[in-house]
Amino acid sequence: MRLLALFILLMPSVLLGQFSDDEQHQIDSLTAIINDKTSHDTSLASAYVGLSEILYVSNLDTVIPLCIKAKEIAETALITRPSVMVTNSLLKTLAGALNNIGFIYKQQGGIPQALEYYQKSLEIKKEINNNKGIANSLNNIGRIYEQQGDIPKALEYYHKSLKIREEIGNKAGIAESLNNIGFIYKQQGDIPEALEYYHKSLKIREEAGNKAGIAESLNNIGLIYQNQGDSSKAMEYYQNSLKI
Repeated sequence: MRLLALFILLMPSVLLGQFSDDEQHQIDSLTAIINDKTSHDTSLASAYVGLSEILYVSNLDTVIPLCIKAKEIAETALITRPSVMVTNSLLKTLAGALNNIGFIYKQQGGIPQALEYYQKSLEIKKEINNNKGIANSLNNIGRIYEQQGDIPKALEYYHKSLKIREEIGNKAGIAESLNNIGFIYKQQGDIPEALEYYHKSLKIREEAGNKAGIAESLNNIGLIYQNQGDSSKAMEYYQNSLKI
């Protein structure tokens, strides 16, 4: 039953050949876990979530069915009151599944459902003290409020996320939070604040050698100068971004 259901679900994406060799290898490995009747519930649930995170790029419709399957496996296994280690693993996977379902609802414009799943995921992450996951959930919720135009709420969640990321030393996360806050200030017309946060984000990305992030930050700063009518400064940052 697992094999048949999975084949039907993956067939449209796999036949299109949209995956790199590395992605296809991951798909094959995760599919093998799912089709192995001896797979432990922790591995099985995790495999479904992992598969959803590869396939969402080519087919959003695969994500919710895969994550619902992972959710069912995790919740059923948790009823048996497994060891603390197994429980934490199952809860982490469950939180990931709920987060991914929330992401799809967000992409489809289902904001109430997205917030519901993001909040459920956040509560589980708090239960298992997954600080990195908590920060990610707070950031995701902040994005929704930003898109809704609720700027105070968005900044509240972005700053909460930033604080945790600073406490755990998550440099990539810190840079993302700073960039998100800078974007809000830009949208509000507070250019000095926007530039301050963009430059802080840029500095961290440069220290980490994150080329994609550096290019993004340079481009964002260029946009500000363009909007201000400073074409020469804008071109300078755009060219530097393009070069990277």
